[in-house]
Amino acid sequence: MDKIITELVKIGSMASIFIAALLVALVIFVAWAKKLVEQQLTQKDARILALEKGLSDVQEYIKGELHQTLIDTQKIMIKSNDTFSRLERHLEKL
Repeated sequence: MDKIITELVKIGSMASIFIAALLVALVIFVAWAKKLVEQQLTQKDARILALEKGLSDVQEYIKGELHQTLIDTQKIMIKSNDTFSRLERHLEKL
């Protein structure tokens, strides 16, 4: 009977050691996964910031081009009105 109890305790001890080793491995895996997720989120944040800066640069470029196009259009309109006025005066003289 002592031999059987000793074997059961030994098996129980081995099982508890195995379970403890699995728990340690699980805790290590969870810590590694958490670190990996945090690292990926940090990299994603950096990429988002770079994209936002790029988008801001593009918006500023488009605003500048639009402003310049409006100025050029205004100059063309002024020249067109001036040319039309001169043409009208010339036609009145004839």
